[in-house]
Amino acid sequence: MSQAKPNSSSNNSVIQKLSTLKHAFELEAGRFKGYADTLSQVITEIEGGDEKVKAEKLAKEQRETADAFLLKLSALGKPFENKNIIFLIDGSGSMMTGGTPSLIVKALDTAKTVHDAVVGMKDVNVNAFIWGMRGDIPRLPLDNADELKKYMSGLNCGSELSPAIDHVNKGLSFSGPVMRDTHVIIISDGYITDEKETAAAIGKLKKAHSKVTVDALLIGRNVDLWSLNEISEDLSKIDQSMALPIYVSVDTADAMLGMAANVLIDRSRSAASQHKKAPGGPTA
Repeated sequence: MSQAKPNSSSNNSVIQKLSTLKHAFELEAGRFKGYADTLSQVITEIEGGDEKVKAEKLAKEQRETADAFLLKLSALGKPFENKNIIFLIDGSGSMMTGGTPSLIVKALDTAKTVHDAVVGMKDVNVNAFIWGMRGDIPRLPLDNADELKKYMSGLNCGSELSPAIDHVNKGLSFSGPVMRDTHVIIISDGYITDEKETAAAIGKLKKAHSKVTVDALLIGRNVDLWSLNEISEDLSKIDQSMALPIYVSVDTADAMLGMAANVLIDRSRSAASQHKKAPGGPTA
């Protein structure tokens, strides 16, 4: 007795149903794979293992913030020409806190992003130094990202700021009083151990160079305002106009850069206004 062949139309119907089900499973598998990949990335970021993802994210934030910075500067026009910008970055151990990346890495990124953003602007120089100890005050290689990485662990030192201020004063005084607007921005979490010496050093710097401004940008979630308030009060006793402006920023990279940009822009506008004044008083 011969075996009857399966009905062809019936087979086609079953195959079609199975194919539809298979396709549905594949779609779900694709969705779940996407969810799994996303969760893997989140877990890896939490564990701190995926430096590439973090680096790409930080680079994207920097590009976006640098573009915003340049847009603000373009509104200023000529007032942002012919100036020095000097970052003094705290290299003490407490700057290694603040999550991943650490406070010091975010501070270094801020200085480098400003440096890269003003490339090509007329006579605008950006320099940075790392401080915290007596003796050598290293100049940071803002034009070399690989070399800059060597400073991401800080100096493993104390929190003495006055030697860095003296170092800047000596450099600016090499050929007499500085003739261009020079903006010094101190970046720190606020822990400074030589308040009296720092106030004296800033007072000496500002007396020697009328075109120099000094501002302090405090970063982190546990900033110490006491030290810089002491410094500012001591400066006020020398001259009320010398009081140190102190800004406090949250410790995200874009917030820090935004604060630094605002300080520079405000200082530039103020300097431009000063330059417009005639010897006999302000012009109309």
